[in-house]
Amino acid sequence: MTKKVLRVAFYIRVSTSEQVSKENSLPAQKIALEQWCEKNNAVCVGLYADEGKTAAKEIRKRKEIHRLLSDVRDGKIDLVAFTRFDRFTRNPEEYFKMMETLNSAGVQWKAINQPELDLNTDMGQTLILFYLGMGRQEIANISERIKATSAVRIQKGSPVTGAQCFPFGFTIGMDDRGNKIVIRDPEQEPVVWEYIHHYELKQSHRLAMEHCNNMFGLSIGYNSYRNMMKNTLMYGHYKGVDDYCKGYVTKERFERWKAMNSKNIRVGQKRKTYIFTQLCRCSECGHRMSGTTSHPRPNDVYYYYKCNLARIDKQCSFKHGFPEIELEAKLLERIKPEIERYIDECEVEDAQPVVRPKVDVVKKLEKELDRLNLQFRKDRISEEEYDTEYEALVKKINDARAKEAAIANPVKRDLAPLREFLQQDIKSIYSTFTREEKRTFWRGIIDNITLHPDKTIDLKFL
Repeated sequence: MTKKVLRVAFYIRVSTSEQVSKENSLPAQKIALEQWCEKNNAVCVGLYADEGKTAAKEIRKRKEIHRLLSDVRDGKIDLVAFTRFDRFTRNPEEYFKMMETLNSAGVQWKAINQPELDLNTDMGQTLILFYLGMGRQEIANISERIKATSAVRIQKGSPVTGAQCFPFGFTIGMDDRGNKIVIRDPEQEPVVWEYIHHYELKQSHRLAMEHCNNMFGLSIGYNSYRNMMKNTLMYGHYKGVDDYCKGYVTKERFERWKAMNSKNIRVGQKRKTYIFTQLCRCSECGHRMSGTTSHPRPNDVYYYYKCNLARIDKQCSFKHGFPEIELEAKLLERIKPEIERYIDECEVEDAQPVVRPKVDVVKKLEKELDRLNLQFRKDRISEEEYDTEYEALVKKINDARAKEAAIANPVKRDLAPLREFLQQDIKSIYSTFTREEKRTFWRGIIDNITLHPDKTIDLKFL
């Protein structure tokens, strides 16, 4: 069968020291990848270039490779290509993270100037591990130098990250000698003091957040405030240095917040089992109906299914609940007739004479696929049109082959288990099930149930 034209993503990267190198320059990498595409029935569907980025950087700090992985997850790419493996990564941990994404999408990578690095061979995989090991040592050496530099900066009270990494209430300022230091943010400081006061008064992050946002006209999220109160910068401590910056409170006061916060434990409601959860749909609007309960008496629980579009958004006319007990009764009455009808349909279908097609449909469709690939390579149709038509043709070919196989080797369905099931006392057996077992039973035979306001139902069996 004709292979689909490969949709290739070009990943190119240079670190700052390599930007002047002719061999490793971005244009040189791009030209080499384009030439490889021309020889290998492939087309470039995206260029992802990280300029001035080292391969030791984490994925989140390499903007273009993050965009590349996002497009991989969206199914836009068949192969990731780069000139050499070190353009892609030198970090073993990051490599295996990226491979999880690539493997999940069925996408491979190709280092065009290093054909020995082949994921499909034992030798290739061994060489990849060797390269990663060398990269790990190089990263370790760089990391030690960075750590030593950072430790000196922290002892001096200098920032080692950008202001965006600080918790709410802190920023970067200057000391008397013009050196950068971490300071309390003058604009945010009034909000921080008000939050501290209200939290200590009410002992609730939620109430303190609502109070400060209303008072100052802000829209700061719950986690921003909560993370601020958990950060040791609040008492001037950072990575083992107690007087790193000027904090808001003493260490003792900060510890009291931790004790208060440990008592604010959320207790969730006991989870209920709804027998027909995810199966029921509203006949009026088509939305899925969700389970709910009522408690007319302390020890009684009644289960219902309601349309959320009616109950919450007031946009559906199906306002009443459908009792679960009534739905069970209707299904138990219909299960045997539905199975009998299915058996009859199967017997009629199996008795039909086999009609063999006169035209080789598969061969005809494969010729159409060849023409489609040619159009795409010559840039006569867009990628979106190509993908749509390719998927449609492949589906037709697979369907045609399955039909040919069914004609050549007709399989008679074994209806004996269903007939045996009809002989059993289903209602008696069903009454012994737990709620969880009942849910499993219905999910095994029903695709969906459409509920009507007049208490009638429409069934679609699997």
